[in-house]
Amino acid sequence: MTVRTINQRQAVAAQAYARDWRAVNQSELGPMRRLEAQDSLRAARAVLTDQEVAILDLCAGRGRKIAEVAAAAGRPVQVMAELFLTASTKLADHYEARPGES
Repeated sequence: MTVRTINQRQAVAAQAYARDWRAVNQSELGPMRRLEAQDSLRAARAVLTDQEVAILDLCAGRGRKIAEVAAAAGRPVQVMAELFLTASTKLADHYEARPGES
């Protein structure tokens, strides 16, 4: 299996997801920003599978390395990397369909 590398579109989408994830999980932000982030995160997660949400939460949100997540899950790194890339592509499609989200 050949692992693809993340492209600019996927990276921007993962960064937007991470920004909202952190906003929801950081108590020092104002309530309006947290509500906006919750709405954005809820909409983004609606287009993802549970596994895709998990890999994005761990890697984009918490900053874990894909290799760490793969080892903890007992799965090959290539499989987890593909899962992350697929999720990032779905996010990019979602954010492009919703202007102002990314």
